[in-house]
Amino acid sequence: MTVKLFSRTFLSLAAAAVLLGPAAAADKSQDLAPIIERLGASDVTSRVNALRDMMRLGPPAKQAAPILEKMLADPSETVRAELVWAVEELLGESGTPLLEKLYADPERNVRDGAIQAACRMFDKSRPRDLCRAAFDDPDANARIEVLRTLKEQHPRHPDAAPIFRRGLKDDSELVQRAAVFGTQAARDPKAVDLLYNVALASSPLVGVPAADEALATIATKQAVDALIALLPKPKGEPGKPARPEDPVRAAAARALARIKDTRALPALRKLLTDPDVPVRLGAMEALLQMKDRKSVPLIATQLQDPEERLRRFSLRALRVIGDPSAAPAIRKVLHGDKLAIVRATAVSALTDLVGTEAIADLQKAASDLDSTVRLEVAGSLAGLGEKAAPTLAKMVGDDAPEVRAMAIVGLGQIGGPEQIEVLDEAAKSTDRRNKQVRASVAEALGAIGSTKGIPTLTRLASDPEPTVRQATADALGHIGGVKAEGLLGKLAKDKVGRVRQSARRALNALKKH
Repeated sequence: MTVKLFSRTFLSLAAAAVLLGPAAAADKSQDLAPIIERLGASDVTSRVNALRDMMRLGPPAKQAAPILEKMLADPSETVRAELVWAVEELLGESGTPLLEKLYADPERNVRDGAIQAACRMFDKSRPRDLCRAAFDDPDANARIEVLRTLKEQHPRHPDAAPIFRRGLKDDSELVQRAAVFGTQAARDPKAVDLLYNVALASSPLVGVPAADEALATIATKQAVDALIALLPKPKGEPGKPARPEDPVRAAAARALARIKDTRALPALRKLLTDPDVPVRLGAMEALLQMKDRKSVPLIATQLQDPEERLRRFSLRALRVIGDPSAAPAIRKVLHGDKLAIVRATAVSALTDLVGTEAIADLQKAASDLDSTVRLEVAGSLAGLGEKAAPTLAKMVGDDAPEVRAMAIVGLGQIGGPEQIEVLDEAAKSTDRRNKQVRASVAEALGAIGSTKGIPTLTRLASDPEPTVRQATADALGHIGGVKAEGLLGKLAKDKVGRVRQSARRALNALKKH
């Protein structure tokens, strides 16, 4: 019955619009009769679509206002929620009285929409008053909507910062959390003390972003002091969680890593003896970012920790800080750690720290039982230049195809014609599982660029695997010469298209030179 009465009202409005059509045209009004008729339809979808069409049409506010006001009585929550958008779009600041009525709607979805619309227009005085009033709502969800919308739309407005600061003192942690992100977006230095109190006393739900997001973004001297104050291990009371909790302390360390203020170094070094693993990881991240050489001995002690994450991160930190004094500790890990992934990490750390001095250690690690470590050894040797070539050549015979392939590619980078015999031997196995090795041999011979590699490439030009023949064509293009051109001519007629393309491309390049 309600829908029928509602329809009659809109039919009357439609008739009035038809009668007023010529007069309305004089003040740039539009013929809204068809839309008004659809706004009185019995089904919700038609009324929603009519509102959307009205927004697209964009009639003047004077003409739209009475129509939208009638829609406040629509029985459908969906329609009233859409009405919020229409009021904001068509009426702007002048639609604030309608938004106030929608804010009083019994349905939360409509109320939230009205709050968002008012706060999106926070740069206008009347909607700003409504947005502020909504923050006094006893419903925490309403306060959260205010904070979220201001963060997204007007974070740097001078009147938004006080609202964010009020949110940091709210009884609800969810409101506090929304206020933390709002304060971060506002970059409000006046909020530092409040953020510190939140991080100190609240759960990690709020305390972690207060430190790692808001204080790290504000990054003033006062913010750094607050973060340093959050680092020490607190003394907890029986039956109560110690505050700040460990995740918050770790977040404070990560925040200091982003800020890179050297005043925090003494406090961060102390954390390397902290019982909490994430706190130590956060401290090492900060010390790594600031390349603090004084922390190297303390970081090196983490290499003996039972926690794998700490050992691996310590290796990364020592590598980045770049102090060669850490080399003996890293050697112990390389040759003695129980986990292959940690030993593999030690390979690259030691190589970066001492360069060619690591060759003897890498030669020993080339016999590691785990192929992950041997693969890292091959890759590291390839970056050490000609001195590493003999050790790398021995790895060409490794049991693992991926290690052999890496060693071969490395020899192509740092080796010379004297390595061709080793490469030729590696390419003799026609086992399908060895195809990547044969392709890598072709690539390496091309990188070396010696005509002494032509006999091996001649054999590989007839390889059963297209991948190998394609790599051979590329290699021949690098070497050049009459024999290479002859082989490329045959490969240019290969039955596989990508092989033919590579061969023709190589021939064209040789002809240009």
